[in-house]
Amino acid sequence: GLVGEVQPVRAATYVYTQTPLGDITDDGTIPSGSGYCGETGYSNTRYFLVNDNFTVTDLNVVFSATHGNRGEIQVTLTSPADPYGANVSALIVPTSGDGNSNYDIRLDADATGAFNDGNADTVGGTVDRSVQQTLLNNFEGINANGVWRMDICDGTASTTGTLSYASLEFT
Repeated sequence: GLVGEVQPVRAATYVYTQTPLGDITDDGTIPSGSGYCGETGYSNTRYFLVNDNFTVTDLNVVFSATHGNRGEIQVTLTSPADPYGANVSALIVPTSGDGNSNYDIRLDADATGAFNDGNADTVGGTVDRSVQQTLLNNFEGINANGVWRMDICDGTASTTGTLSYASLEFT
């Protein structure tokens, strides 16, 4: 560039992963049944430690899980508490009538894809598709430093699944 020319500043990207090797419960499954959704702090909870100190300007979440009926899965993300004890929590993957199998998705407030796209996702490799989740905007403006919590459950008995991968992508 020219001397004295102002160059655009690129936002830093921070990615925090959770690769649980399938051990959401002792047998590696997403708990199934009405008693699990709404309960927290059990083996269906995953934690992400964010060591860096920055303000969230954008948050995307990658979620990959095998499940015979993905519409039964529910995922809630909760931020660390601020100095006053308040935190942000959002239901980022709602239960639905989607009877397809597996999730291999990137949740992004700016995406246009739907949770139920009419097709099963292939778990492993690159993310299959991006899904719009505007509730992620609720996390913008907060300090990311601390322990983030992801609660995963299956609210219907009969079908279980395995968490393959999850990550928080901040800019």
